[in-house]
Amino acid sequence: MKILSNQSSAEQGMTLPVTLLICGILGILMLSYLSIVQSQHLSVTRAQSWNSAIVTAEAGIEEGLAQLNAAGVSTNNLGTNGWTDLGGGTYRKTNSVGGNSYVASILISPAVTNPNPMVVSTG
Repeated sequence: MKILSNQSSAEQGMTLPVTLLICGILGILMLSYLSIVQSQHLSVTRAQSWNSAIVTAEAGIEEGLAQLNAAGVSTNNLGTNGWTDLGGGTYRKTNSVGGNSYVASILISPAVTNPNPMVVSTG
């Protein structure tokens, strides 16, 4: 007994190429989506690092200003309260906030006559 098909031989051979084409399109879409997700992850990580560094550096600035405004501390003697005198009117202190750290510096050059010190902090 022979089973007769109503489809021509050209129509019967199209299933595999159409399936491969659909799989290829789906693969490209998945790769594009994964690329977008990776870019988003890198952007979020960069933003979180930046925000953390800004807060940490700000803490260093606050500590430097607190040292300048401390009672009994003049610009001639800023090497107190844990600050290190590096010479040449430069004072430095390293501290940590949470899991981050900063290096704060007070620059007064020349130390005796300059009434405008500069506070620099790196988080």
